[in-house]
Amino acid sequence: MMYVNEKLSDVLLVVARLQEKVDYNTGTAAENSSASTDVVMTTTDIAVEVHKTLADVSRRKSNIVVTGIPESTIISDERAFFTHCGENFSFKPNLSHLGCRRLEKKFYGFTATTKAACTLGV
Repeated sequence: MMYVNEKLSDVLLVVARLQEKVDYNTGTAAENSSASTDVVMTTTDIAVEVHKTLADVSRRKSNIVVTGIPESTIISDERAFFTHCGENFSFKPNLSHLGCRRLEKKFYGFTATTKAACTLGV
């Protein structure tokens, strides 16, 4: 919840900065009649930026990092994730089409810990 509040405050800060730019451009629009199309473009840019930020926040909400999943060439990471959840939790979450991916690379045949990023579905 704290992460969502932090991201929301970042979005509000970006919107406030973009609003200041719009206000500045609106002030100069009275002097220059061709600036009115720039104000529309700036307002559109604000909407696009807010949409991108909110979409990014909602996309990141679905990502989790799971440790303790053993690496295997026989079993896929998705199957290992479901097995891990079945052994340690009372539920099995749905994965999105993005599935799981390893976060660490092997160096000299082994890793320090086994972490996987899994994207949950709705």
